[in-house]
Amino acid sequence: PTFRGDVRGELRGEARGEVRGDTRPELTAGPTKRLWLTSVGALTMANVADAQSSWGKRELNPTLAGNAGTFGLGGTLIKAGIVTGMIGVEYFILRRHPGKGLYRKVSIINFGAAAFTGGVAAHNYTIPQR
Repeated sequence: PTFRGDVRGELRGEARGEVRGDTRPELTAGPTKRLWLTSVGALTMANVADAQSSWGKRELNPTLAGNAGTFGLGGTLIKAGIVTGMIGVEYFILRRHPGKGLYRKVSIINFGAAAFTGGVAAHNYTIPQR
């Protein structure tokens, strides 16, 4: 008897699985948020291509070069950490200050970085393996 009111209140809709439309901002993706997510994918894929095209070849960047002066696991992990950190900072900034203009600006930065990195990867494919 004391639970009766509580149970009826729970069975109004949400507990029965009825969905009335999710309005939580973190689960709704507008066009500019989708643009940003696409740019994150492009940036990630460009860096994967760059790492794959550089693997085992002479690395000019001493931070990414291994003991033998070639690009390998250590350089890949450093590159992955840099990209992950960049995306993480973007995520927290966009989460705190969501807005169409900021999503677009960050997307442009990501697409630009992806284009540059993709160009480097394309160049690396023309360099013969050691």
